[in-house]
Amino acid sequence: MMTKRQMSSKKVLATCAGTLCAAMLMLLCVTSVSAFGQNEIHVVDGAVSVSFRTGSTELNQILDEAAQHGISPLEASDYAEYNSETGEVMISRRIFVSITDGSNTLYTETYSSNTVGEILDENSITLEDGCVSYPAQTDYVREGSVITVGHLNLDPSAYQNRTAAYLSDASPLRSRLVSVSGGVCNVLLKVNDKVINLELNRGMTVGQILEDHDITITASDFINVSESDMIYDDMCIVVKKALNVTVQADGQTAHITLFGGNVSDALRVAGVELNEEDLVSPSAKTAVKDGTAIKVSRVTYAERTVTEEIAYGRDEIEDDSMYVGQEVVEIEGVKGSQKVVYRDKLVDGVRKSSEVVSKKVTKKPVNEVVRVGTQVQAAVGSSGGSGTAVDHNGNTFSYSSVLVGSGTAYYGGGITATGMPAQVGVVAVDPDIIPYGTRLYIVSCDGQIVYGYCIAGDTGGFADDGSAIADLYYDTYDECVQFGRRDICVYILS
Repeated sequence: MMTKRQMSSKKVLATCAGTLCAAMLMLLCVTSVSAFGQNEIHVVDGAVSVSFRTGSTELNQILDEAAQHGISPLEASDYAEYNSETGEVMISRRIFVSITDGSNTLYTETYSSNTVGEILDENSITLEDGCVSYPAQTDYVREGSVITVGHLNLDPSAYQNRTAAYLSDASPLRSRLVSVSGGVCNVLLKVNDKVINLELNRGMTVGQILEDHDITITASDFINVSESDMIYDDMCIVVKKALNVTVQADGQTAHITLFGGNVSDALRVAGVELNEEDLVSPSAKTAVKDGTAIKVSRVTYAERTVTEEIAYGRDEIEDDSMYVGQEVVEIEGVKGSQKVVYRDKLVDGVRKSSEVVSKKVTKKPVNEVVRVGTQVQAAVGSSGGSGTAVDHNGNTFSYSSVLVGSGTAYYGGGITATGMPAQVGVVAVDPDIIPYGTRLYIVSCDGQIVYGYCIAGDTGGFADDGSAIADLYYDTYDECVQFGRRDICVYILS
């Protein structure tokens, strides 16, 4: 595993002789942050470094701003770490180097933020007494560098001390020790993000190596050497397979070729510029793959004016000269109209949502005026006769017979003679005259009080003396008093 140095994430204040000093220091820090509202950031990327001020505290946001100052975006194998205390961001990029002692060569994968000494430690190489390395163990190396170890006569001025680098967690790196001999070549094959260390016989061509690894080079692909080239020791073959991507926008489809990057990069290559509210699928930061299809939906807004109807209302005038259910239209209703301005959200020209901007009434509606009857039609018939009558809602019902006699009222709850709870709609009768369970419709003979539909479910003392034909249940004493005793018509429903 790679040696990593961890950055401190919290600053520890040493205990001073006086607490006041610490308090003043904290107050000064708060005042400083409040005054400026931004942090000084120093980004180190190998030999390149930039500094700028930003209010961002997230590493990804800082890296996005660093890109605007010339720092290349991180690739999939690169890492970065942010020290919030010092404001330093150290970028580590994957590189390949070789270590040789003159007879043996080690090809290894490492990171640009590792010193020569750390690279040697990663590969378990310990220098004997009197041995040195070139470059020096405190130096950093670049892609393709050769580190030589042994009893070397080096100029001390070649050693340079550099600022220490910091890494985040990473996967174990690959390395292989290969003997350097006359008949063997060590070749590094890089295909996009895949890296292969090869030990091959001399005399092979680049094309043969690609064929052995099922790699076909098309006209759109990139290769840094010719397929007819003979391999040689320490050769590095770089192949970048083209990624074919389609971009659909503004009614057109563009077919483009990339060697990596994300959706935003593909749009830039296709010459498609996004407006603030345009929709992109997949999202702009999604890494592209071979065959990725990108769709841009343009979002625009437009206003339209529509004439709409305004419904009229209904005004009712009660008329006791007409029965319930009867009505007469005195004034016909007239619909109004209004002009409504909408703001439509269009996605590729198709309306997806609308909001009302304004309304203006151009014609006021006229309410319909209706005279409605309130008189209850008395359901009166001859005792013993059958027929039909109209209830208090204006509905016609059929009855098999009607009984006319004195009616009373009671309240108080409890359980009736049939076991039903005493409640409105359950009346007491003489079961010898009106059997329990009979469905009834009861109204006072003068039509002033309508008890309505009910069921025979209780009895009382009046059944013995015949003083009433029904005792009507009400919820309250006041209702019973209001009803009192009066003649009622009891309709036996068919």
